[in-house]
Amino acid sequence: MKILLIQPEDTKSSILKLPFRPLTLELLAAYLDGHEVDVFDMRVDPTPLAQKLAAFQPRLVGITCPFSMTVPTVARLITQVKAARPEACVVVGGVHPSLLPHDFEASAPDVIVNGAGEHVLPEVAAALEQGRALSEVKGLHLREGGRFRSTGAAAQPYDLKAFRVPARQLTQKYVDRYPRSFKGQRTALTVATRGCPYRCNFCAAWKVQGGKYLMREVDNIYAELETIDDELIYFFDDNAFGNAARMKELALRITARGLAKDFQMWASADAIAAHEDLIEAWAAAGLKRLFVGFESCDDEQLRGYNKRATVATNERAFELLAKHKVDLSPTFIVRPDFTDADFTRLGEYLVAHRFLMPYTLIYTPLPGTALWEQHQAELITRDHEHFDLMHLTLEPTHLSRSAFMTRFTALYLENPTWQAVAQKMPAAREMLENLTALRAMYA
Repeated sequence: MKILLIQPEDTKSSILKLPFRPLTLELLAAYLDGHEVDVFDMRVDPTPLAQKLAAFQPRLVGITCPFSMTVPTVARLITQVKAARPEACVVVGGVHPSLLPHDFEASAPDVIVNGAGEHVLPEVAAALEQGRALSEVKGLHLREGGRFRSTGAAAQPYDLKAFRVPARQLTQKYVDRYPRSFKGQRTALTVATRGCPYRCNFCAAWKVQGGKYLMREVDNIYAELETIDDELIYFFDDNAFGNAARMKELALRITARGLAKDFQMWASADAIAAHEDLIEAWAAAGLKRLFVGFESCDDEQLRGYNKRATVATNERAFELLAKHKVDLSPTFIVRPDFTDADFTRLGEYLVAHRFLMPYTLIYTPLPGTALWEQHQAELITRDHEHFDLMHLTLEPTHLSRSAFMTRFTALYLENPTWQAVAQKMPAAREMLENLTALRAMYA
């Protein structure tokens, strides 16, 4: 069976556009044994969708919806696929459709995969090929009578014991179109874990794995790393250091066998602060950069986010990473109740620490999170494209919208490290240009 997997184009209002290789689709393709699979990355491929469908003629079309802001784009793609290829079964997956399938009732895909799709999508393909009813496949939201109903928990409990090497050969055709790091390196994505042991109220990623935190075996991870040609490997986990002992074992394996790669990943401040030996091992293995959710330089705000960290924990993480020469790119949340003094304090904190590319994000009740339920009555927009952490979805309480966004965008536009990176990295330069346009939109 021919299966086309689609990575949607970026939304027009998107501020940060970093089209990394689509790991989700590379992984799904690796599990679709016996089928002819192609990946269509619309972020970098200008081929019209109708032309691609006519040429490939897929029986199954899978569309990933990676973020809430992508919902309108995915809805348009569903409509276009059904018009151009009505005989195809249209399957959608991702965090948002898993948690909020009713948002797709108007666009009407045939199937929504509920949670991770590596074991479920092959069952959908098999049912189509054998002429069986999709209602027999567990782990789906199935459209019936204009609504979606669950077919129950996936038949095979999700685990990472036999995690497959992503089918990177399917995206090799785009390799020169994907952005390189600010050091000019080609980047491959992978994961060592699934899920997150934390329960931050602004995040829904942990819900997709049912609150579980799973990690691959070290042998399995290392065997994959040896197959990667790219110079930089990005562990795209929600929290790579949730199992410190096993991640240290992996770092020691990399060093012992002389695998010459650079690495970057996401981790939590408390894991970093509690395990200097882990940071030391990974620095020796080639870790160059960590993304860490600091979220605030105020302990009361951190408690409000249900974080397991304090400002002191964040500072300790910063000190350890600096000691072992690992760059730190932290994220901070800008709340709607920020005053001029709050913006000044945060801006000075970022400059004083000289973080590499610090990300400041607007407090946003993302669909599917606890904050989404908490702020329903206060939302000033329900346009999914604005739920990108860069647009206002709640009314500022102390500043006008224009003044708030002027101060918010200044955290990037006036930050010395962002200005320096923009000189070397086209994607960063484009982001700063988009932020300038965003400021003008709210003026």
